[in-house]
Order: sequence, then structure tokens, then C-alpha cells
Amino acid sequence: MGFSQTNNVGINTCEPAQKLHIAGSESTFRIEMLDSLNNLSNRNTVNAPLYVDENGVLTLEFDLLYNTEENDEIDGTLPSTNVYQINVDNVEQELITKEVTVTRPSYLEIKYSISFKVSLNDINEKITDQLARVIRNYILLNGNTDRKFGMTSKCYINSSLNGVNTTYYNNASTYIFLDIGTHIISFYGSVGSGSTTDSTFVNFGLDQDMLLMRIY
Repeated sequence: MGFSQTNNVGINTCEPAQKLHIAGSESTFRIEMLDSLNNLSNRNTVNAPLYVDENGVLTLEFDLLYNTEENDEIDGTLPSTNVYQINVDNVEQELITKEVTVTRPSYLEIKYSISFKVSLNDINEKITDQLARVIRNYILLNGNTDRKFGMTSKCYINSSLNGVNTTYYNNASTYIFLDIGTHIISFYGSVGSGSTTDSTFVNFGLDQDMLLMRIY
């Protein structure tokens, strides 16, 4: 171990160039508080990413901006969660919004899961017309429709009263670049059949819905 006149500490060197300088092309160091025995964030299966918190402390934990956890993200009883396609070939509707503020240019990671049920109308009659319906979910940044983030969809078709009419899920993840400032993240639902003569009623948020967001 070496020390310099500038109070730098060197390992394998007598001329440390930084406050702590570990010399050697194959040198390593070990922090036992981060191993799998002492840290629950180290799963002992693959290498874990290492982060630096606001105090400069090394950690394996990456703080989330938002996490639904055990709660339900979307209240399926709200009118905004009901999307009714009638006399048009497609309907798009805002379901929920989140506000995000960043003090530096950042990437926002979003993962979401949204439940829905498909019916002919708002009294939940089954669809039996064999016409395909496409149910989509996506995200808009600050209301800009030029780009839709995290687009995901499922197709529903049924021809029998004995057909399945249950709860489905759309799941997706995406990254959005954010400039400095406050941004509105809008989650949308849409339904389309390509026909203006057959109706479709989609209720989003009927089951457990999840949202996770974090900033890079």
C-alpha cells in the first residue's frame, strides 16, 4: 500500500493518482455487504448491477419512480375505463395519466399490465358475429399523437353463445426520452373492428392492473 503527498491511497502502487487507486490490470476488490449472504438484492444467480445513490453510496437497489405493488392501478368502475365503439370503426380513449418531473435529460422506463373484458354492449352481451375486434393499449407523451409508446394489442373473435367471455390482459414495456421539465404520461385504450355497423364495448381495469416506472 502506498500514500502520496496529496493524501491519495494506492494499492499495488506507490504513486496513487486518485484518492483510492488500485493498480494492476487484473486487480479486484470485494464489498461483503453486497454479496448474496448480506444483501437481498443480490440473487446469487447472475451478476447484479451496481448503482450509486444521491449520497455517493454504492448499492444494488435501484429506486423506482412509481410502483403499483399490491394495489390496483386502474379503477374499472370509472366511466373513463369504458370504451364503446358504435357507428365508427375505431375508438381511442385516455384511461389514466401520470405526471413525471425530471431535472436532467432522462430515460423513463415503463412496464404496465392492463386488464379488459370485451362485450357487444354495456350490458355485457356476448359477441357472436365472428367479426374480429382489436383491443390496443399504448402511451402518449404530453398528448403528442405523432408517436405511440408501448403499443400492445389482442384480437378477440367469437361466433357462439357458448364462447369464452372472460378477462384478458395487455402487457408491454417501453423507454421514453424526457427533456428537463414536467411531463404528462397518458395511458390509452382503443378498440376497433373495421366496421361501422357492429358495436363493441370494452371495459378496461376490471382486474388487477400494474404500473412500474423508473428513471435512468
